[in-house]
Amino acid sequence: MATRWLVFALVFVVFLAVSASAAWANKTVPQENQPASSLVAGEPSARYGHSMVNLNGKVYLFGGATAYVSD
Repeated sequence: MATRWLVFALVFVVFLAVSASAAWANKTVPQENQPASSLVAGEPSARYGHSMVNLNGKVYLFGGATAYVSD
């Protein structure tokens, strides 16, 4: 019985490590001339899973059940 819990704990720790490393790998690194808040068009945000697209000077933010369009 103790072996079963040990295997479960080991699998759980490996799962946490893989998910944490995947979250860090998706972060965007800002360049020198690029503000930290900007994303490449259509690239999903690592934190919220939204997509931000810039078309003809308007910013479209898609995510969840809503979409935001800038003025």
